[in-house]
Amino acid sequence: MQTTVKTHQLIHAGWMIERETSTEGPKGGILGDKMGLGKTVCALVNMVLAKRFSCPDEPKTNLVVVLTTLRDQWMNEAAMHTVESTSDNPAGLGQIHAFNPKTGFDTEMRQFRKADVVFITYPELCSASKNVRYPPDLSDEEKDEYFEEHIRPGLPAIFQYKFRAVYLDEGHQIRNGNTGAAMACQKLMSEFRWVLTGTPMTNDPADLHSVFKFIRHPKVFKLTLKEFNVYYRGSGSKRGTTLVFESTRSWTYEDELFGHMLTNIPKPMFFDLCKDLSVPERIIYSTVRQRLEQLAVDRSKDPNATKAHKFVDGLLMRLRQMTGHVLLIYPAIFRQLTDEDVDTIDRTICEYAKQTPDPHANDYIEAVRELQKGNACVACELRAYDLQWAACGHAYCHDCLGDEEDYFAEKDKRCSLCQRPVYPLVDEAEHEKNEKPRWLNKSGKVIPSTKSAEVVNLIKTWRDPITGDPSAKVVVFTTFKDALKLLADTFKEQKWRFSMLRADMKPHERTASMKKFNEDPKTFIMLATNGVGGAGLNMTAAGYLINYDQYFNESTELQAIGRIVRMGQTRQATIVSLTATGTVDEHLKNIRCRKTIVIKRVEKASKRKTMEALLKLFEETKNDSALSESEWQGIEHGDDVL
Repeated sequence: MQTTVKTHQLIHAGWMIERETSTEGPKGGILGDKMGLGKTVCALVNMVLAKRFSCPDEPKTNLVVVLTTLRDQWMNEAAMHTVESTSDNPAGLGQIHAFNPKTGFDTEMRQFRKADVVFITYPELCSASKNVRYPPDLSDEEKDEYFEEHIRPGLPAIFQYKFRAVYLDEGHQIRNGNTGAAMACQKLMSEFRWVLTGTPMTNDPADLHSVFKFIRHPKVFKLTLKEFNVYYRGSGSKRGTTLVFESTRSWTYEDELFGHMLTNIPKPMFFDLCKDLSVPERIIYSTVRQRLEQLAVDRSKDPNATKAHKFVDGLLMRLRQMTGHVLLIYPAIFRQLTDEDVDTIDRTICEYAKQTPDPHANDYIEAVRELQKGNACVACELRAYDLQWAACGHAYCHDCLGDEEDYFAEKDKRCSLCQRPVYPLVDEAEHEKNEKPRWLNKSGKVIPSTKSAEVVNLIKTWRDPITGDPSAKVVVFTTFKDALKLLADTFKEQKWRFSMLRADMKPHERTASMKKFNEDPKTFIMLATNGVGGAGLNMTAAGYLINYDQYFNESTELQAIGRIVRMGQTRQATIVSLTATGTVDEHLKNIRCRKTIVIKRVEKASKRKTMEALLKLFEETKNDSALSESEWQGIEHGDDVL
């Protein structure tokens, strides 16, 4: 290693070698160190040490599966932390290879054999296995046999080469065993299997089933999710704790080693900032919520439970989105409102505007009227649910399109409203791209929401030249892409320089955006969605973080916090989570709290076992110190005997 390895990293790297050389399974495990404590370095140390213990005829190539945003970072860290292996000095790591889906089978196999480390992204892995199909009515065991005999021989080299070890970075990505990523990872071939994640449980301990299957834990590998839940959850929670203890090692920021704190990262400050929506926002939100609640109740009676569940989930997501700005409402959702609903919103806000000097009340009124106007057919002037859009941008209902089918089929015909070409028609998604953002008023200015205004106030306070730090940098995370656009427009209006991380950015664009934020002193805001920037990245240049939206689980929040609270952070970080009071935000906080209690119970119990097992090593050895037969049975059944 070129980098000095910290003691806590060396301890866990040693545990990894111990698991790999053990005669008992699993031949791998879960490295669950909290974000920023150096799981990458531990994995690299494991690779370097393994070269010393391996035999010449054993596989030497390691495969690392990463998020698309993290591949360049991983490759840079592998080169930075390890000595380059040569014929004269075989220590360290040799060739580092990035998987290329366009490379032929034979070429890829040769490159795998030459490399010490191969990197592939989760989407690339899913794409390589996307054509896997099974005959109907096969059991899980029969599917495995069919895969090995009929499917694997026709798959790309990544599924036919046996690696020394596979490392799943941000391994909680496979928590749902039915996803393409999870199924593809399960089919990789290797001697050893590792999951690297600071949040192995996202919603509850059931998330561990897919992870334990991946590492080939002998007690779980053949169990279905239902069997796992019966045996290791509820009354079997002690058995579940034993599984975690056997397979997981995890350092946290609160841990001490040899009488000293594990790291010198300053303890962050946390603030849950609760704000009331403005009156216009409250009127719009409440009306939409009541209508969506009725829709959800009606759909819940659908005999197709899966379809109903997805529909209600979709409604809830749109309601969550509105807590960031009520004008983030999708037109398709607005169309669910009745004419009476819209009239009530308009009338109530107008009455409020007459009594209170709110500078933005009229903007909200105009925005609602524009939404209503945009949801009406220009031919019959009626609101409709089944709108289609002409090339000119005007909407037509299905009935009017049917009546005038011949008219629209003639390409030289014009829209009766604007006289521009009507053909071809476009769908709603394409129409939305060309529309003016709903949160801009007639003058093109941003209509601020309660949350967006609070973000501006916080940043101004933190960077105040007298009472704050003018050089402070801030990370803002949001869940929704439209909220990202809203905040981007808000920051542009303030003439603030910022970087962005979006799902539609190419890898090199994301790398450039990160570099700009970390190195350019004039760029002081990183604006990112959780799905892209919320895992693995190093943003210690920032000392402040704002969670714009509430999350369903604590793990998403912890991953976001881990971008700035990690090794290398020298400031006391400030974390602010925004809550719109009286909205679905408060329900999400309660759900997250309940999930966290369950997860913490398992983590705490497994941590206690780990510490008690370590302390036993310091005890004087006695002839009668061996466990009794009943105690061994207790361990086998998950009793807490350590």
